[in-house]
Amino acid sequence: SLYPEMKHVFQKKTSNIKKDIEKKYKDRFSLNGDSSVQPTEVFYYIYGILNSIKYRKKYEEFLKIDFPRIPIVNNYEVFLQISGFGKELAGLHLLKHESLNMPSAKYFGNGTNHVEKIEFDAGSVQINDLNYFGPISEEVFQFTIGGYQVCHKWLKDRKGKELTLDEVQTYCKIVTALEKTIELQKEIDEVIEI
Repeated sequence: SLYPEMKHVFQKKTSNIKKDIEKKYKDRFSLNGDSSVQPTEVFYYIYGILNSIKYRKKYEEFLKIDFPRIPIVNNYEVFLQISGFGKELAGLHLLKHESLNMPSAKYFGNGTNHVEKIEFDAGSVQINDLNYFGPISEEVFQFTIGGYQVCHKWLKDRKGKELTLDEVQTYCKIVTALEKTIELQKEIDEVIEI
């Protein structure tokens, strides 16, 4: 959603989804072309589809050379489910989801918090001889976005530096967000019609 140039307290957001796209979704789920499909639901539906493993595998070659084509499911309830999953994923990826307040990963050790190395071993990620994050599954550590292993790259960008408390907390949230992303991707793939 977009806000107008002049920001006032009571200004409404406007959708940045084209009206013809929005109409396609409304037409699909309503005989008279007027349904309760909201632009935010369309956005989250698209976000959910783009995070589907089935979708990515089926269109892998096409996605390398062109813009993604988003299939519209035939069932309104499935649309709402995928939209709901997309909303959850967006909250996780922005690190704003409420479940991240109690991260599954923790930080251990009495070292300097200095990132000297990044070694994954037996469910933990060692950053120096005394400090490590865990538990972290291999699936989470290997998880990639845009060709980068998220857990590795985040620490690599801080190699040679000392982690602050905020950075330690952020890394624990990232690990938790990736765990939940993997779970949600599986749930999307159970309901998607591809």
